Amino acid sequence: MPVETANFNGTSSLTWTSTARNVLGARGIDALSTETSGGTVSTYPLYDTHGNVKAYVKKEASNTWSSLGWKQYNVWGGVRSSSGGAGTSSAYVGNLGHVSDLETGLIYMRARYYAPWAGRFISEDSKREGVNWFRYGEGNPVRFADYTGENALGAGLGAFFLFLIMWAPNAEGSSTLRNGLKFIEAFISGLATGYLAGTQVMHWTQEAANSLVGNFIHSKGGTMKGFPQTARAILNYGAAAGFYLGYTLFLAFAMYELDEWVMGVTE
Repeated sequence: MPVETANFNGTSSLTWTSTARNVLGARGIDALSTETSGGTVSTYPLYDTHGNVKAYVKKEASNTWSSLGWKQYNVWGGVRSSSGGAGTSSAYVGNLGHVSDLETGLIYMRARYYAPWAGRFISEDSKREGVNWFRYGEGNPVRFADYTGENALGAGLGAFFLFLIMWAPNAEGSSTLRNGLKFIEAFISGLATGYLAGTQVMHWTQEAANSLVGNFIHSKGGTMKGFPQTARAILNYGAAAGFYLGYTLFLAFAMYELDEWVMGVTE
């Protein structure tokens, strides 16, 4: 969804007719306005906690206010009930700028279209990642939303990434600023992924260390309760150190592979 779109009529001589603007904020799309020769009409979306547009508050050029487009959704984005007119084309996860087709019911998510009544995309993932190339939001639409049609992300973080994706290419200033914003976007994505992976690996390490200690103690004919505290601590630290060393080597290898991939893309 562009930040600003100007519309013109004519062939040899163009005449301006209107300008549509999408105002970005912390939640994603904070306002939509249409400017014509008769004035400016603005609509302000009201979101639920998932980022779905529940309704709109509309301000006419005559400075009168009204509400429209009240909707309730199921977890997959299907409209359960509606009242007060159709509103606009932004509905399910509308804070990400996704456009809903009022005729077909499909939702355009940039890379492909999503069918909310089926809970899946109508075309396969171009990256062909995972085992189900049509799955939406990792099969968990309550927790995840797809902000490009190819990447599932926690619903609360999607709007922030939308801000970076849409604003960075249009930011005024040098290419250094634009590249810096792209770097921040990639850094935050990597930070979130690394944190989640690290906590999961820590959990696995603790379970594996306890299992190894238990097996060792039982192989010696003892029990966890009767085994000396110091010896148990040594075994726990030894097992944990081994697993963390293995994970560190994995990260080093992964960074090397990532660097090779980046160099290959940029050459």
